[in-house]
Amino acid sequence: MRPSSRLITLWVIVILLVLFITLSAKQLDTGLAWLAPVSYVVVAIAVGISVLDLFASKRSLSLNISRNMPEQFSVGKPHNIELSVVPQKRLKRPVKVTVYDLYPNTWQVSHHALHLDLMPDRGTLTQYQATPIARGDAEFLGTQYSVSSHLGLWQIFKRIDAKTSVKVLPDFSRILGANLMGLQRWLELMGAKRIRRHGQGQDFHQLRDYADGDNIRDIDWKATSKMHKLITRTYQEERDQQLIFLLDCGRNMRTLSGDLSHFDHALNAMLLLSYTALKHGDAVGLITFNHPNVRYMPPRKGTGHLSRLVNTVYDLQPTAMAADYETAVNQLLQRQQRRALVVVLTQLDQEDNQHLLTQLQRLKKRFAVLIASLKQVERDHIQQLAVQNLDDAQTYVGAQMYAAQEQQMLRKLTAQRVLHLNVNPQQLSTALINQYLELKRHGSW
Repeated sequence: MRPSSRLITLWVIVILLVLFITLSAKQLDTGLAWLAPVSYVVVAIAVGISVLDLFASKRSLSLNISRNMPEQFSVGKPHNIELSVVPQKRLKRPVKVTVYDLYPNTWQVSHHALHLDLMPDRGTLTQYQATPIARGDAEFLGTQYSVSSHLGLWQIFKRIDAKTSVKVLPDFSRILGANLMGLQRWLELMGAKRIRRHGQGQDFHQLRDYADGDNIRDIDWKATSKMHKLITRTYQEERDQQLIFLLDCGRNMRTLSGDLSHFDHALNAMLLLSYTALKHGDAVGLITFNHPNVRYMPPRKGTGHLSRLVNTVYDLQPTAMAADYETAVNQLLQRQQRRALVVVLTQLDQEDNQHLLTQLQRLKKRFAVLIASLKQVERDHIQQLAVQNLDDAQTYVGAQMYAAQEQQMLRKLTAQRVLHLNVNPQQLSTALINQYLELKRHGSW
């Protein structure tokens, strides 16, 4: 508990009154000396009132507070949290209460304190909005409330400890249907290219009459001779294929681009491509590397698999570990026997380039491989700045050297026929989805 503004005001008045009486008794006629003891009486009365109100406050209002909120939160998205406040005993009069929810201290909230008027014979519902700013596990420690004593001289604080853990997931409400937006519409808004459902895939679909514009190589000459007219074969994109992500969780992925790290951009792109692949009938799997606790999920089909994938990676954060592509490749080769498209999500680093090339060649012997690297946009920006001093010159030369080494690595990937993307973090999702759809259209794995 702590003194209220009313108690502070009371004691200011008492002190001023005592000073006035004391000075008056000394400066005025001695016949008024009897006023001096009055000051002691005033102080005694003020102390008595304060103490009595303090002891009475120990029997102050007790509340039951319960919280109604989602089981899972989305990062960067506001969520409504409702508090139910019910007195443990029947109130005789209206009471003013201030409630504080002990939410995770990094969250942004609409109200830090909730001011309520509790009425006799009923509880009160109140709510506020909370916005998580980081993925992972979060914890509510309980609630706290304050109420005034009977005379309003003291503010009494009480705490209700009730820890509740929640998950904060990436914000994928759009692709999970919150906006009632279909996959194709969403892809078009992103800028992804539309895939042709009947084209040069690997799965035979049907025979039909030849039409202008059909590829002459698709004519089925055996059926044509029987039917005495041109018959063409049509194909559809191959389904039931497998897509496996190798997700780099190492120190290179901690680079910031905008409000998100490169790791968050890669994670978002991975989940969006996963949804696209699952909608196209493919199975999606995952192996993380450069992380002390490797997360592995074998390839599975069905859009319901996306929620399992999200719950597997929602709390991952980039570590300080150096790149170790060999361990990741070894784990994949041990766990995965069937041919699949392996998408390596990482960031190129000149210190690891040769190591990476060696491991990609190992992967290519069994799988189709796509390496998706995030460009360091900040270094491109440095190259455009004016050089004004020695520090600027050193920074500029460093950025130039990195860019040259990056281009050399990309040329090596091209020479070794390793499919690769090297794009700005904000463009990674669209580029990955477009590349996947292109590979599906051509039946490239």
